[in-house]
Amino acid sequence: MKSREKLQHQLDAMHDLQGIVTMMKTLSGANIRQYENASRTLEKYSSNIELGLRVLGNELQKAPASTRRGSNNMPTGLIVFGTDYGLCGRFNEHLTKLALAQENPRILSVGVRTANYLREAGFDSEEVFPAPASLGKTSELIQLLLLAIDQWQERQEFMQVDILFNHYLPDGAYRPVRQTLLPIDTERFRRPLGNTWPSRNLPGYSLPVSLLFGDLLRQYFFITLFSACVESQTSEHSTRFRTMLNAEENIKNRLEEITTDFRRVRQAEITDELMEVVAGFEASQQQEPESHHENISREQEANIHPS
Repeated sequence: MKSREKLQHQLDAMHDLQGIVTMMKTLSGANIRQYENASRTLEKYSSNIELGLRVLGNELQKAPASTRRGSNNMPTGLIVFGTDYGLCGRFNEHLTKLALAQENPRILSVGVRTANYLREAGFDSEEVFPAPASLGKTSELIQLLLLAIDQWQERQEFMQVDILFNHYLPDGAYRPVRQTLLPIDTERFRRPLGNTWPSRNLPGYSLPVSLLFGDLLRQYFFITLFSACVESQTSEHSTRFRTMLNAEENIKNRLEEITTDFRRVRQAEITDELMEVVAGFEASQQQEPESHHENISREQEANIHPS
């Protein structure tokens, strides 16, 4: 049986660990809400960009060849949104498995750990970007990724760019997905507007078509990458939140076990102390009659032999 001091030390350690887990769970929950709000805002913004591109749908046929959908045998580059932080289960492993389906890809990795997993699978990343620690750092990351894509296109080393990320699901889980960024699916933006236009006025524009199209296209690329990053971050924090929930439950159960052992040991110590008190009392009771008898004998002897 463990000593009471050792059990008390374990209790203190478990309480400290419980505080850390609770704090991490709270932070993950707050981040999830923040990224979910950002995702809803991005959906509205993306919808406006798509409406603008559909207005200029006919002009998409005039876009550079590198932005239009072409052969399925194009050389491919992958942008992989992973995580640099732990307690996310097989977050990076699922993305690595998805990347293995592509033969000889050129890779941009978001997350050092993601790049390490890909390297172990035989894929070296051309560039590795730190995963954004907050929503405010995401825009800077996307700008760097767009710059790298521009460099790819300028060298004409390939024409297809796909995004790999973990898509956030309503139940808090995630699913690894692959989304094509380049070339653009021109048919998607050539569909009739129908009842999707949010105004009674017919759409129109005053800027030169080439200038307006270029601006919308840049916004489309930016918002697509930004949305993928936000989805990945939401999935990451959701996974960590569920991990912390499980850890919190396990700690609670362990605390109950240690507390039960502590009380059992403490009760045993109290019982031993009471037994010692009882034994001492009984021993003193046995000594009292003998002392009393000796005192009487001395008094009798004194009466018989007075001084």
